[in-house]
Amino acid sequence: MDASELTLYAQTDIGSFLNSIPNVEIGRNQRNVQLDFLRGVAVLMVVLHHTVIFRPQGWQAPLIRAGGAGVDLFFVLSGFLISGLLFSEYRRSGKIRFWRFTARRALKIYPAFYVLVLLTIVIRIGSNSHDAVPVLRAFLHDVFFVQSYFPGTYGHFWSLSVEEHFYILLPLTLYFMLRRSGPNEDDPFRFLPTLFVIVAIVELAARLLTTLWIPFTPMTHAMATHLRLDSLLSGVLLSYWSIFRGERFWRFISPRYPLILCFGVLLITPMLEISNHSSWIYTYGFTLNYLGFGAIMVGLLAFPLGSLPKTVQGFFRAIAYIGGFSYSIYLWHIPWMLVLWNYGVFRFRFIGVFFYMAGAIVVGIVTSKLVEIPVLRLRERLFAAQGQAAAARLATTTVRPA
Repeated sequence: MDASELTLYAQTDIGSFLNSIPNVEIGRNQRNVQLDFLRGVAVLMVVLHHTVIFRPQGWQAPLIRAGGAGVDLFFVLSGFLISGLLFSEYRRSGKIRFWRFTARRALKIYPAFYVLVLLTIVIRIGSNSHDAVPVLRAFLHDVFFVQSYFPGTYGHFWSLSVEEHFYILLPLTLYFMLRRSGPNEDDPFRFLPTLFVIVAIVELAARLLTTLWIPFTPMTHAMATHLRLDSLLSGVLLSYWSIFRGERFWRFISPRYPLILCFGVLLITPMLEISNHSSWIYTYGFTLNYLGFGAIMVGLLAFPLGSLPKTVQGFFRAIAYIGGFSYSIYLWHIPWMLVLWNYGVFRFRFIGVFFYMAGAIVVGIVTSKLVEIPVLRLRERLFAAQGQAAAARLATTTVRPA
């Protein structure tokens, strides 16, 4: 990744927010190391989790089992970062341009997504190995992003559907909060903590009732949008506190980050031991996961990475580098698995795992550079980053936001 591939952190509204966090680490490419590290961890967890599809679990079963929670980590990060963009714009300008947010999100998500989907449709129909009707039906589900309720082209698209619904509901929620607030109000979003508590209770109750009344399937119990939005909203709450209560929030977090990190790890440990088919995981487990990952995220943001030995810092930056391409890696890891499956690579147990894991990362990076990054450069020309510092940088460089 070169200097032309900068991310949103230093370039857009959220840049000043992240740079104001104590001990936040900005790498040489202006990426936030802690957040990219967590994105790298999340995508590696998911990729590892899906090895269960083609090989039996052994001694590493707890890690594979826990890998499914990588999606929970993605949800917390998405809520934190996306709301941070909107909150920071309001603090900077006193308003939020929702149309601009929607256009930038669309250029981030859709091009890479539809390249994969359309390529898959062409291959499936062209090979005559699939009936065109179910293939096109799945495509229709992708078009309307309802894969959290109806099967899409690939099973793992369900989480993209949940996030897409979140991208609609969050701006609407903030819009109505703005409409109800007075002119030039410093904090029109003060109802958010109360809203989070309400949503968290309602969604936990909904998960419990679903477990009691509906026969278990992953789609009905784990993937439905209405059962997962509290994970995203928890990230929004942390972002709100960071921006609108920043001094008090980080004054509390910074000296206690070791305890907060340990507390977060403690909350997510049950996923290592409890079966993914347990009703506990699909009810209370989701709640503990987003609370734990939220604690880990803010604790890591307050953690002084520069105090670590160089070798440990190198490990963090290597995972962070992978995290910079997490979206494309997530998109392509299942198609890559199917390619290896069709060529019989998984008959060789350990070689198959290596080619799957390493190949998913390489394919994700390559497709990101071929599709995602060029579109994001176009996005910066169409919807330039805001702020005087960003404008000065944009005059001399092409930007790749996250």
